[in-house]
Amino acid sequence: TWTVRATPNDGTADGPYSEASIIIANTPPETTTVSITPAAPSTQDVLTCSYSSTDADGDSVTEQVQWYINGNLQAAAVTDNLSGPFTYGDVIICRVTPDDGLTIGASVDATVTIGNTPPAISGILLNPSLVYTQDILTATATASDADGDPLSYSYDWYVDDGSGSQLVLSNSSSLIVDDFDGLSYFDRDDIVYVELTASDGTATDTLASS
Repeated sequence: TWTVRATPNDGTADGPYSEASIIIANTPPETTTVSITPAAPSTQDVLTCSYSSTDADGDSVTEQVQWYINGNLQAAAVTDNLSGPFTYGDVIICRVTPDDGLTIGASVDATVTIGNTPPAISGILLNPSLVYTQDILTATATASDADGDPLSYSYDWYVDDGSGSQLVLSNSSSLIVDDFDGLSYFDRDDIVYVELTASDGTATDTLASS
């Protein structure tokens, strides 16, 4: 409590004084930075909220962390981390509110948007393993998408007759298998392989067979 007292004097004597008092209020704490990592998350990531706060009075500050997904408070998420899986396009907010034990400061938000997880091709198998000129060579793909998106496939078939690899056939399909007819496209001693591209409509993954 600070008091100011004013005493008048006419050059001969002091008159009665008057005074006024004021109580110094608490300065609210302030959260200065909030960020979410990774900054460009995918559906399977674990998000981490980082923050820092200050208090002009030197009081100890604690922070409350709240997570929101598309505006909905995640009541059970009260730590610095938020685990997926999320959905492509989700808007995630980390809201930090500082408290110095006397006053709750203003909340500060950080926001990220969940991006697409690209599909992943784990393998391409060519059958039969022993191929003759009139055989049909079949490529079988193994691919997945962490977001559960439907996949489409592009099969680019290459033949090297000794003069270098040439793209001779391209097929697009929703199937994980594709055929390549030797009667039409390759001869004895040619080297044949297929390059597979899987797409979820937003991102792709590409892998060449043996």
